[in-house]
Amino acid sequence: MPTTLGSQRGAGIGDRPWSDPEPSPMPRTRNPLGGVAPGGYGRGMPTPTVRLEPMTDAQYAAYREGAEESYAEGIAGSGAMSLEAARAKSAEDYARLLPDGLATEDNRLWTAYDGDLEVGVLWLAFKDTSEGVSAFGFDFEVREELRRHGYGRAIMLAAEQVCRDLGVVQVGLSVFGNNLGAQALYEQMGFQVSAIQMTKRL
Repeated sequence: MPTTLGSQRGAGIGDRPWSDPEPSPMPRTRNPLGGVAPGGYGRGMPTPTVRLEPMTDAQYAAYREGAEESYAEGIAGSGAMSLEAARAKSAEDYARLLPDGLATEDNRLWTAYDGDLEVGVLWLAFKDTSEGVSAFGFDFEVREELRRHGYGRAIMLAAEQVCRDLGVVQVGLSVFGNNLGAQALYEQMGFQVSAIQMTKRL
């Protein structure tokens, strides 16, 4: 699946993700790409199977608090701005992107489960385009203590199936340049770079 932006959490997302060149709030810096670093999960071992269920109000409240801070840390870690400024930006971005929380139009948030165990979260936004429905991955995380067990890849596979079921023709995401583990996994999953944003600190 080609990526329309380049994702990890970080986001200068403009009005909509598919037109903004900056990283969006996707996988957080505390979790380089859903928690699966290349070579981390046993090679040749089967990927676990997860199911996605709509996030509950209680899960969303906990998610939102942690996600905003994690996104801010990702922005600051990329060198784009100070942590204080990044926290302000994070709060503004989340308020704009999810003004009605779980009820925000064209957005869906899920909790990923392996059996009864919560293993991670996924947030996708959808938009009709001239080519069909496009999806953008705003966030994707595996619980810290469960990383490097194949759940990152499993959630991505589950996300792809959800998108196929919804008739999505293209999925996009963006990633901070310093998150090499995330970039490697995305490439392994078939994503291709479509844009690169570069900065120079003076």
